[in-house]
Amino acid sequence: MNIKSFALAVALALPFTSASAQMLPNVNLVLEPFHANNIYKVGERAGWTVHGLLGNGYTRYNYEIRENNLKVLKSGVLDLASGIGTIETTLDHPGMLYARLSFIGLLWEMAYADGRADELEDNTVWRIAELIGVDSRDRIAARQRIKASIAGASDGPGVE
Repeated sequence: MNIKSFALAVALALPFTSASAQMLPNVNLVLEPFHANNIYKVGERAGWTVHGLLGNGYTRYNYEIRENNLKVLKSGVLDLASGIGTIETTLDHPGMLYARLSFIGLLWEMAYADGRADELEDNTVWRIAELIGVDSRDRIAARQRIKASIAGASDGPGVE
């Protein structure tokens, strides 16, 4: 991996601050484009190889690939347990691709791990979200999505 790939990784990962696009703790990920010039032909596989650099402290990230930073083309979970993963799609016409990674959903998964998020867990996720620039609308949307995905999940007293 060269310095150009690293610079591109930082440029891609840091400017996003909305839903599923938070700056990640320790910023320990490098996104390396499949092509060094990041130019792809129509119908060609486009995307990034993602390298986890500082161990496996966080291994799962929700991601979105957006066209022209508007239309979501693909979303899913990136698993970096092996230290490397890919985010990819195929375009049938020219366009600019953006990758967004989310950390807040993982915090909500931890909060609901026992099937219930109490007031302290809710407050902790809220404070972390504020620190990394996630607005309340996106934080609440992530919470609702995770809560709906866990059978029988509920909120404890004091949680709105």
